[in-house]
Amino acid sequence: KTLIMHMAEALDCWRPLDEKNTMRTYYTNNPQWHMYGKDEYPHHTQIIAARENVVARYPKMRVVGAHLGSLEHDVKEIAQRFEAYPNFAVDTCGPSRIVNLAQQDRREVRQFFIDYQDRIMFGSDVQTGPQLEMPEQQVDELLEKLRTSFQIGWDYYGTDKEFAVKGWDVHALDLPKDVQEKLFCTNAPNWFPGF
Repeated sequence: KTLIMHMAEALDCWRPLDEKNTMRTYYTNNPQWHMYGKDEYPHHTQIIAARENVVARYPKMRVVGAHLGSLEHDVKEIAQRFEAYPNFAVDTCGPSRIVNLAQQDRREVRQFFIDYQDRIMFGSDVQTGPQLEMPEQQVDELLEKLRTSFQIGWDYYGTDKEFAVKGWDVHALDLPKDVQEKLFCTNAPNWFPGF
């Protein structure tokens, strides 16, 4: 079996809303979800440790950490988990986590995707829901959101473009074709057999 664990927000959720915070617009508009200074709630490190306890306790169960395992702020942190837990993989999420990746050294991030090419799968973070119950305009908006998310993902992982995502400068990774094939196509069926 494969378990998807959507455990924590990006680390920026627990950081001040300054110019370095890639999610400051979202948390400014949604202060109820911003955890900075809210000590009554678990911290990011506690949430990640809880997940790792499960991954370590059940080594035969495959676990996919949604949104780069909520460690999108540091690919070295994800790599440490990959080395410690062979049963652990991640998805890439959508544009907001690309911004986190783009804040890191591009060569290191690109090499991370190459080194762990069998453990990373593309994810859009677009929730589709039951389209049959949606009004046509809502379906059209959802499809546009999907197209946009997929295009940004393709541009970041598959090209060498420089562009802006959510107001942040991004230099795409231009991953090798075989790595792109795994990221976009073959890793998900390998981690979710029969799906």
